[in-house]
This record gives sequence, C-alpha cells and structure tokens, in this order.
Amino acid sequence: MKRCFVLALAFFFVSGCGRIGYDLTLITEVDGGPDASSDSGELDAPADANSNPACEDTIKNFSETDVDCGGGECPACADDAACVQNSDCLNGYCNPSLLCASPTCSDGAQNQNEAGVDCGGPCPACQVQSLSFFQSPVANSSETFAYDFAFDNDTLVVGAPAAAWPYAGSGAVYVYRRDQSGAFNFDRTITYSASAPNDGFGNAVALENGTLVVGASAMDDNGFTDTGRAVIYEEQPDLSWKEVANLINPNPMYDYAFLAQE
Repeated sequence: MKRCFVLALAFFFVSGCGRIGYDLTLITEVDGGPDASSDSGELDAPADANSNPACEDTIKNFSETDVDCGGGECPACADDAACVQNSDCLNGYCNPSLLCASPTCSDGAQNQNEAGVDCGGPCPACQVQSLSFFQSPVANSSETFAYDFAFDNDTLVVGAPAAAWPYAGSGAVYVYRRDQSGAFNFDRTITYSASAPNDGFGNAVALENGTLVVGASAMDDNGFTDTGRAVIYEEQPDLSWKEVANLINPNPMYDYAFLAQE
C-alpha cells in the first residue's frame, strides 16, 4: 500500500514569555492506490500474464493437441481427438491419421501388451514363420551339423565338430550371411590351421562384433589327449577370417575336454 506522510508544523507565539514555541504532529494517511501493499509491508506479487491457461478453457492452445487435452500438460484425449503420439491418448494409441483410437488386433501396431504386431497378449497367438532352412553345404550325415551356432550382425556361424575337414572328425565351422531379403546364404568354411583327426573343432562357437571363438574340445595338447583348445578369429575387410590366437588349457590332462559343451 502507498503511504503518504503529512508533517504538520504549528507555530505559536506565547505573549509575554519572549519565546517562540512549536508543536510537531505526525499524521499518517493510507492511500489504497494501485501500489497498495499488505499490512505486513510486503509487496504483492504481480500477476503472470504469460501463465498457461487452465486445461478447462475450451480453447485449443499452447501444447494441447486438441481442445483441453494432450500435449503432456493437459489430460490425455478421448477417442477421435487429435493427437501427435500415443501418450496424447487416453487409450494409449494415436492412429496413422493422428486421431486417438482404441487399440484393436487389426490396427497394424504393437500395443495393448501384444507380443507382436496384432498378435499375442489379448490377440490371437503369433505365428512362427520359418525364414530359412539350413543344412550342411557338404551334406555329410555324420558331421553333427549345428552342434552349436551363433549369430551377430547378419552373420551366422554353425559348428560341425565331426566334419571331415580334412580328416575324419577334424571339425569345421560354416559361415552364412543374411541378405536384404532376410535369406541366409552360405559364405565359407573355416577349418583349423593344424587340423588332426577327431579334434572336434566347432563343438562350441561364439561371435560378437567380428570376433569368432571356436572350441575344439578333443584337440590334443602337450602330450595329453583330448585336452581341448579355443581358437580365435578376426573378421577381415574382405569378409574372410584370420586366425589370431589359440587359447590352450592351462592345466592339461587326459580327456579334460576344454570348452566342451555341457
């Protein structure tokens, strides 16, 4: 509140006393003008002219996607209201026409806890589709094709530890590449550089970011039989594989089968 202070000074002359006296009076007047403050002496906070209108003003404004709904600041919109994303909608689905709608099992979107697009959860069970059928490129019935396999970045490696490359039971790893259509095509065969009969090369495989680890659980080492070994390969720019390291069983013993699968 704006306060006006009036100071009244009254002079008077006292006859016969030879002096001038005065009377000082302080008068306070309160003016309730536009700058008025509270009795506590604190100034009132000015109104925020830019504050977001309430989500009940029946106007589509600020970030709303429809009248008084959506946009993250107002409640989610009912069906048939305009939307930009699923979170704008009460039913959690903003359809391709950018309108809120109730999810269905034929809306072409994975929603309502579906396991896939329009299947699983409250919808019919999803169908498993076989995209490729694999068999050994040499079709040897005794090579235990796919004893182990690994997949990473469109590359599939398949172990065949009983394959005759070049000896009976030496083992091999077959490499497949996935093309743009989703089909897998045979690329090449990887064999150990010092193969021996019954090494079991390919009994275990692991692949990640161009590094391939191949187990040969029956390989002999340091005078012991079937102690096992791991061979590491790195993928090259021409998509070939270079043998870069051998991991030998640190505690070799007979029939240890290092890296054998359980």
